[in-house]
This record gives sequence, structure tokens and C-alpha cells, in this order.
Amino acid sequence: MNLFDQITARDKSIAVSPILKDVATASIIRIQSQGILNKHQSKTHALLVLLSGQAIYREDDREVILSRPNDYVRIPARVTHELIAQEESVLLLIQ
Repeated sequence: MNLFDQITARDKSIAVSPILKDVATASIIRIQSQGILNKHQSKTHALLVLLSGQAIYREDDREVILSRPNDYVRIPARVTHELIAQEESVLLLIQ
């Protein structure tokens, strides 16, 4: 199996495809170049891993540039954040 094959919506600027639902949630996120996943909060702690592309994870007082495959950021629960794709990007979100 290949994670990229799990991306179902290829015509949207942002596509989220859940791949694990039993104990945790794992989702593949694809964001088109210059796409923005608007500010939001997660109910639980999460881990966001860049698989391809380049993106910026941003909180009010922190910014993390994800520029190489396997770069990651830990996302705290209930912290407002957004994600901006510098180029088409695919990320793995584990919650």
C-alpha cells in the first residue's frame, strides 16, 4: 500500500483522507501550492509529518518551516494554528 493512493479528492485545494480510525486518527492531507488550512484547534495533541512539498505551520507565537520529507511538528491540544503550503504538499496527521 502507498499513502499517496489514499488521497481521494484530487480536485480540491485541500483534501483530508482518514486512514486510521480505531484508537487514534491518522489522516493524509494534500494542500495545493499557496493553499491555506485556516486557523483552527485540535482537541488532542497531534503530530504533523511532511511527506512531500514545503509548508509552514503557524501558531500565534511560533512558526515551523517543514521543508524536507519527514520534517514534523508537535501540535499541542487547544492551540490555534494554521498551515500554509509553499508548494503542493502532502502531510501525515496523527492524533
